[in-house]
Amino acid sequence: MAFKGRISFANLPNERPTHDIQRFPLIEFLLSSAEVLVLKQHYSILLLRVLCSNISFLKPFRKFVPSHILHEYSVEMNQKTEERSLGLIFENENTTDGMAKILESLHGYVPDGVAKVVFGGDQLTCERATGVQRLRQTGRTKSERLDGFLPTAESWHAKMCLMTENRMFIIQCI
Repeated sequence: MAFKGRISFANLPNERPTHDIQRFPLIEFLLSSAEVLVLKQHYSILLLRVLCSNISFLKPFRKFVPSHILHEYSVEMNQKTEERSLGLIFENENTTDGMAKILESLHGYVPDGVAKVVFGGDQLTCERATGVQRLRQTGRTKSERLDGFLPTAESWHAKMCLMTENRMFIIQCI
């Protein structure tokens, strides 16, 4: 599957580096008091959602808890995500040859002018994709090097297990 981002980041600078890290003040990495206040407000809403969803006598109050936290990209994020099926590739991602064929097949979908496209999977798939890119790093073209991908471990299964365990813990506490 491929998903098109709803927010354009074309306005952001693409030059590196934008600041001299030796002279960049460390205070810039810390949250300001106004940002801390906003963060606390957002956490309060998220906590109320969890409590009203999981504690039976609080469920009637769910309608009073905001279902969406407004932010500068609320309008864009409210739009439906464009998604495309890229079809099935009958190759074994557990072998270097299979992973190379998968990446070669998918590289045709990388748009021109785009530096990298996120290629997600579990940790082993990510490692194999990175390994194939290392093997191909001497290629003459971006396509031969399979340079259009940024392999990223999504850890979806781990997140689902964590969420299930946390939910069971909350239920047991009640």
